[in-house]
Order: sequence, then structure tokens, then C-alpha cells
Amino acid sequence: MLGAIALTESNVDPNKDAADGGWGLFQLTNQRGVSRAQAHDPLFATNYAAKMLAENRRFIERQFPQFSPENRTLATAASFNFNPHNNLSGNPDTIDQGTAGDNYGHRILALMNCFPNPW
Repeated sequence: MLGAIALTESNVDPNKDAADGGWGLFQLTNQRGVSRAQAHDPLFATNYAAKMLAENRRFIERQFPQFSPENRTLATAASFNFNPHNNLSGNPDTIDQGTAGDNYGHRILALMNCFPNPW
């Protein structure tokens, strides 16, 4: 998932600065405790993004126990593009609503198929 997000956000360019204020591999913007230099550090940015996704996944599992495993994964992917605390309705059919293109999570899942699973 991290590879797919980095590809989507920056085309895997740790030095990318976007016009909207995004920085680095994961285009970290307005993230508490993240400096521009940290966002451009691939190791820091990857660890930060992984921690954020893990926290979002735990929230989604607690808040929406009715979600199937597939919907939890979709919601986790979508959560990188929006705050799941404010944007998820609990309706599995609208998980991507409000994300970039209203399909961010679906695009991440599709790209994940390009990355081999080492396990």
C-alpha cells in the first residue's frame, strides 16, 4: 500500500514539492510534527505514512465493525487522502466519496496489484 501511495502522490520522487504544498514521497502536508526536511527524507516519510495508516486502520476497525476485510483495506487506502474521523459515513458504497477523484482508495488498491507480496 505504501508503494502505491508513493507512486500516486509523488511518482516516487522524494524531492517533489507540489503546488498545493505537499512535500516528498507521500506529499505530507499539514502533518503535525513533520518538517519539510523530514517529508523529503524517504525513511522518515515512509515510517510516518506507515504509522498514520496503521492508526487509521485501527480507528476504522473500531468505528465500522460492519466493514468487510476488503472494505477496511479500501477505507485504509482512502484514509491517506482524507481524515477518516470526519469523512467516513460507515456506508461501504461511499468509502471513496470525498477523496481525490472520488476514487483514491480504489486507485491505490489497483496499484497495489503491481507490487509483489513478499509473504
